[in-house]
Amino acid sequence: MFRSLAIGFQVVAAIVSVLGAVEARAAASQVPGAEEETVGDEFGTPAARPVSAESDDERSRLERRIRASRITLITSAVIFPVGAAVAAGAAAACIGDTLFGGNCTAAENAGLGVGSVMFVGGAVGLITGGIMLGVAKKRRRALDRAKLGLRWDARTARLVF
Repeated sequence: MFRSLAIGFQVVAAIVSVLGAVEARAAASQVPGAEEETVGDEFGTPAARPVSAESDDERSRLERRIRASRITLITSAVIFPVGAAVAAGAAAACIGDTLFGGNCTAAENAGLGVGSVMFVGGAVGLITGGIMLGVAKKRRRALDRAKLGLRWDARTARLVF
């Protein structure tokens, strides 16, 4: 049983290292621009605050974090049911063997260990990935709101947030 758990942890560690490599490749491919621009409406009324290079860097960092969280969610959503199926299949085969007086085979024990680790790892990945995605999107929305600020809308003749 412990041997199959060790194999399961190695599988999960390999999956996590692949996710890290994908995130590193995505981060290296995106180079943030350092241009400054002013946000305004079509009448030329400038916004309350100009867009700075720091906020562009922060936004690109948040976009990378959102992308990594989405990749984590998608991967965990695949790992979770696959682990459940492997663990359930191995458990059903093991129960069938023990009903007829036999013992579980090494393959059934390994399947049970690997499947249960994938199942738990997928569940944890879904929970943490969802939380990370929500927090990153909340910070991105706050940054967008801070960029726009309070401005005068000439079309409606009132202040717009």
